[in-house]
Amino acid sequence: MSALLVIIFLLIFIFMVSPKFLPTLSNKLMQLIIQSSPKELQLKEELKTLMCELRSIHMVNEFPKYARTERKINKIKSEVNALAQTRKGAQLKVTLGLNVAFHSLEAVIFIFLIFTFRHDPVVIFPAEWLSPLGSLISFPTPVYGAVSVPLWIMVCRSALRQLASVASHH
Repeated sequence: MSALLVIIFLLIFIFMVSPKFLPTLSNKLMQLIIQSSPKELQLKEELKTLMCELRSIHMVNEFPKYARTERKINKIKSEVNALAQTRKGAQLKVTLGLNVAFHSLEAVIFIFLIFTFRHDPVVIFPAEWLSPLGSLISFPTPVYGAVSVPLWIMVCRSALRQLASVASHH
């Protein structure tokens, strides 16, 4: 059962450290899956061209041309912003989906471990060491003085959370 002890500890460690890297993974995935549309790219190029043209127009001497160009720029900017908002909405959905999938996987793995090994002790101590809480600590295993899988999961999570908080303060 010492293998179970180590496996559970490692799984908890992985699931506690992984969320720190989930945003980076999500951003890389977004760059691959959801890219700017061809229309958005074309509008951005057109915007660059118009901005260069606007810089070359003298505002006082050619005011009507300057104003027309500026209106075109504003229109294109609003179209680009609308397309960007649509893309960002899709990115948010994928990011949310990744988070839900990650945490669902975590829950399924730990529920599986708890139900599969619910009657197996992780570690067995002499009964007098755990007295008077021995039956509570060993629940649902039938072995008095044993540490159960659910309790071991709670202990590992608590210990790793405390280590993480101490490490983040230094």
